[in-house]
Amino acid sequence: SNKYVEYQVDSVHYSRPGKFADYKDNEVAGVPKAFYSAGLRFAPPLWRGAYVEIDVQGLGEYFVDDGNVTSVPAYNILNLTVGLEKPLRLGENFNVRGFIGVNNLMDKKYAASAFINPDIVGGVPLYLEPGLPRNVVIGISFSGNKTP
Repeated sequence: SNKYVEYQVDSVHYSRPGKFADYKDNEVAGVPKAFYSAGLRFAPPLWRGAYVEIDVQGLGEYFVDDGNVTSVPAYNILNLTVGLEKPLRLGENFNVRGFIGVNNLMDKKYAASAFINPDIVGGVPLYLEPGLPRNVVIGISFSGNKTP
């Protein structure tokens, strides 16, 4: 529960000098109700260090303005990764490890971030920045074994 205990704004910012906006008990702008991430990894011994991992991450709804009028919707995205946890030996002194992942597997549209107390242009608040569409991430590392 993130609420303002006391919060008054001089309304000169809203072209009404001498008046105050009282935001007491409003939710704090920019603070989601929840952040979460959970995943499952499948790596049976027969796969010799290879794995498949699926995870979900998300964010709860939150307001972007002190008056609690404009909000950012909650979202969940699903990610999938396949990789090698243990190095794969390619030669006497040469190993490789890596992974390939697909983020936002379902290609869901969501707001990744928002401007707090946004500008109003033509009566509409401009505040959302879109999250990435489905995207692929690849990581690879090489290592060598030196013998003394």
